[in-house]
Amino acid sequence: MAWALDQDREDRLLVLDFPYFEGRMQTWDEDFSYLGDAKLTATATHEWNHGLGEIFTALLRRGFVIKTFVEHTVLPWKMHSWMEESEDGWFRFPVDVRDQVPLMYTLVAEKPAG
Repeated sequence: MAWALDQDREDRLLVLDFPYFEGRMQTWDEDFSYLGDAKLTATATHEWNHGLGEIFTALLRRGFVIKTFVEHTVLPWKMHSWMEESEDGWFRFPVDVRDQVPLMYTLVAEKPAG
């Protein structure tokens, strides 16, 4: 869900600017990655969003068993300039919008032997 949000807004409104569902390629030409660490030499990237339904269906069709799925309200990087860094090093939305959307998830799947 986080990738569908408008990342340039400074007013702390969570506004959808990109598709949540798969199918539409997004092209970016940026000098830095989302981590902002070092200047990139290859600046063009092409990305596709994948909704949870697409991800779960792909795993289940290939025989995987979902063991764990947890959504999180934190990120290991500062996606929006107004995110707050906690003492634990994770970035969160301010309290007034913190619980409105998941920012990332943990998914553990296992393919049974045989």
